[in-house]
Amino acid sequence: MVKMLEIREMVRLVNLSSLEKLEVKNGNQRVLIVKGEKAPVLPVQETSSPMVHQLENQRIDHVESEVSQKTHILQSRNVGTFQAMVRPGDKVETGTLLGYCSVTALNLKMEITSDSNGIISDVLVKEGQLIDYGQPLFKITVRKELVNV
Repeated sequence: MVKMLEIREMVRLVNLSSLEKLEVKNGNQRVLIVKGEKAPVLPVQETSSPMVHQLENQRIDHVESEVSQKTHILQSRNVGTFQAMVRPGDKVETGTLLGYCSVTALNLKMEITSDSNGIISDVLVKEGQLIDYGQPLFKITVRKELVNV
C-alpha cells in the first residue's frame, strides 16, 4: 500500500518539475497526480534565466576552445534529487558513474553515467537540487584522440 508520505513526496516532485502529470503503478495500485494550474508563460525578452546565460556562455566557451577539444553537456534522463560523485578535473570514460538521481518517496536511486570520455570541467547542478528531465548536469571536455595511420 502506498503511504501518505510517499504521495506527498510525489506531489512535491511534480510541483517542482516541469511535469504536468505523474502516474505510478505498483501491482494493483495506481497513483495519478495531475497539476491543476499552469504557471504563466513569460515572453522571452522578459526572462533572465541563469540557464539561458549558462547556455550562452557554453557557446562562447565552445568557440574559444582548441580545435582538438570540444565541450559536451550531459543532460538528465530522469526527474529527482541530484547527488554528484565526481568533481571538476576528474577524468571519466563512457559508463563511469557520475552521480545519482533519487526519488525518496518511491525508494528509487538511478545512476547517472558518462556517455563520453573526457574530463569533468563543471558540475552544473548543486548537491541535493531537484533536477528535471533534459536539464544540463555536467560539462565534459572531450579530447579528440590522435589516430596513428
